[in-house]
Amino acid sequence: MHKAFLSLIVSFFLCAGAVAENDPLLLMQQPTLNATHIVFAYGGYLWSVDRKGGAATRLTWHPGADTVEGWTPDGENILFTSLRDSFSMRYKQLYTISVHGGFARVLPLPMGYQGSYSADGSHLAYTPLPREIFFGGQDVLVHAYWAHYHGGLAPQVWIANLADSSVVKVPHEDASDFNPMWVRNKIYFLSARTEPISLYAYDIDTKKVSRVIENSGMDMMSASAGPGAIVYEQFGSLHLYDLASG
Repeated sequence: MHKAFLSLIVSFFLCAGAVAENDPLLLMQQPTLNATHIVFAYGGYLWSVDRKGGAATRLTWHPGADTVEGWTPDGENILFTSLRDSFSMRYKQLYTISVHGGFARVLPLPMGYQGSYSADGSHLAYTPLPREIFFGGQDVLVHAYWAHYHGGLAPQVWIANLADSSVVKVPHEDASDFNPMWVRNKIYFLSARTEPISLYAYDIDTKKVSRVIENSGMDMMSASAGPGAIVYEQFGSLHLYDLASG
């Protein structure tokens, strides 16, 4: 029995080695791109590579994990969240780093998670509170979400003036507002203020919030704005919301 088991283990590693040699198993995650580069997370760090391919360059150097959130409007810097300067796992900060490397720069905000820049880069729509649930010890973070939590710690969307760190709060109803996306004069975001979670928009000019998709299905879990549309995830499938026609 012992010899048979040992033979099985040896066969497994020989097969795994053959697969790795012919088709390397990669663990690149959370990709985002601009006109010239792709940035992705690998091994808890951020890496940059030309869109045409080639060798990737490591952008960050520290023991904590970084999470890509987006780009500055000029496409020259990556926006990301990190625990690198935090004394507790209970809060993160927003940073930018050049696609060409160098040191990361912290945004002038005490806490920050998801973020999206205005077209001129002077303001940032972001969530100052996380969606994660905390319990247990001082630094125990459970990666789960209260989708329909309506308490005082429900995440909301704020608009920060990066010149003086002043903020304007998007009207909030003690429900989870998250995933902000700044498109022209509107800030789109996902919200649980009505169930199920759906797509809303805050008009910068009128200061009004409106629901832009009447969702009668499952919760929308994540979304991202791109040229002419917003792609969102709903029950494992992807959908496009056309910004021009609605």
